[in-house]
Amino acid sequence: MKLVGLVEAIAGVLMVIGLWTQLAALVAGIDLVVRIGGRIKARAFLTDGVNYYVVLLVLAISLMVLGAGKMAFDLPI
Repeated sequence: MKLVGLVEAIAGVLMVIGLWTQLAALVAGIDLVVRIGGRIKARAFLTDGVNYYVVLLVLAISLMVLGAGKMAFDLPI
């Protein structure tokens, strides 16, 4: 669990500063799909927190497709 938290924190920092944004968004998106899948498997899909994961997944997909923008430190992949 500590490794997952570390990966999420690193991906979040990379997305905030605009460095390797699309790769960081891909990692975050995979994590969010796994979390939502776990909620579906536990039959807790319509409980607290799931809407938050869905919104974050949409944002991660948006960053994967559009990139970080003109203010990013690296060029879009």
